[in-house]
Amino acid sequence: MIDNGDGIDISKLNSDEQEIILSGDTLSIENGNYVHLDQYRDNTDEQDLYISGDSLMIDNGDGVDISQLNSDEQEITLSGDTLSIENGNYVQLDLYRDNTDEQDLYISGDSLMIDNGDGVDISNLNSDEQEITLSGDTLSIENGNSVDLSYYKDSIEAGAGITLVRSALWGAPTQIINSGDNNANDDVLKTDTAGGDINGTYNDLYVQGILGHPIENTLNDNSILAFDSINNKWVPTVRQPDTDWETSTGKIYNLNDKVGIGTNLPIANLHVKSNDGSLVTTGNGSMVIDTVAGFEAEGNYAVVAIEASTSNQSSNEGGGVIISRKDNKTVVAGDGQVSLG
Repeated sequence: MIDNGDGIDISKLNSDEQEIILSGDTLSIENGNYVHLDQYRDNTDEQDLYISGDSLMIDNGDGVDISQLNSDEQEITLSGDTLSIENGNYVQLDLYRDNTDEQDLYISGDSLMIDNGDGVDISNLNSDEQEITLSGDTLSIENGNSVDLSYYKDSIEAGAGITLVRSALWGAPTQIINSGDNNANDDVLKTDTAGGDINGTYNDLYVQGILGHPIENTLNDNSILAFDSINNKWVPTVRQPDTDWETSTGKIYNLNDKVGIGTNLPIANLHVKSNDGSLVTTGNGSMVIDTVAGFEAEGNYAVVAIEASTSNQSSNEGGGVIISRKDNKTVVAGDGQVSLG
C-alpha cells in the first residue's frame, strides 16, 4: 500500500522467512543451498574464564578490567522480621512466623507421633523396657550385667538364731531379735536405755564411768584419763610429750635427765633400786639378799663392763670393772685386782 494511493498483492513473492538447519558439519538454508563447516572445527570455544586481580581473563587471550563493576559481595542482615541485602532492598518475614517447629513428639502405642503430623512405627526398635531385679546383694538388669551391692550394706549381719529388723533395705537395723527366744519382751532394742558405766540409748551410747567410778566430762585435747584416788573419780590430764627423749633416730636416749628405776629420786644417771629382798639364813647368821639387776646373754660367755673415760681429763688416770662368767666361774677385775669365784 502507498499513502493516499492503492496497493499491489505480494502474497506470491518469496519472503525471507527461511529456516537455517545444522546437520553434523553441514549448514543448510530452507529452499536454498548449504555449506560445509568442518574446516572450522579447530576454532572451538572451549576456553576458560578466570579472575586475576581486577581483570577477567580468557584462555589464550587477553582480559578486561572489571574493578569498576559492582560485585556480588553483599551482606545479608536480619533485623527483627526484616531481611535486608547490602546496597539493595529488603523483605518482610513476619508473615512466616506462625510456621514454627515448636512441635511435640509423643508415643502412641507402637508409633512415634509429632504434633499436626503423622508418625512412624517403632515396634521393631530395641526399647529400654528392662526389668531390674535384686537377688541377695546382687542388682541385675534384664539382658545386661549386674553389680554387687554388699559394700553399701550396714556392717551388722545377723548370725545363727538372730534376726535383724530394718525399716529400710539399706538402713541400719532398728531391732535385734533372738529367733530362738520365744519371749519378745527380753529383746534389746536400739531405743532401750543402757545403765551402769554406759548411759543413753543403744543407738546413742556414751561412757560415763569406768569400774563404777565416774568420769569428769571436762575433756581437753592431748589428755588422758587418770584416777583421782582422793575424789574417787577419773579426771582428764594433759600429758605433754617429753622432748628430752630422742626416739626418731632408731635409738632411744636422754642427754638431760637422771633415770630412776625403783626410785623417784635418782642420784646418778641411772639409779636402780630393788625393794624385793628376801631374808636368808646362813652359817654365819641371817642376811637379806636383794637382786638389784639381772643380765642374761644368749651364749656361754657373758661380760658386764663398767669403764671410766679419761677423755677431757687433766691426767690419763682411769679404770673400770669387768665381770665375766665362763664355764660356771665368775671373774671380777677391778682397780688392778682380779678375783675368781
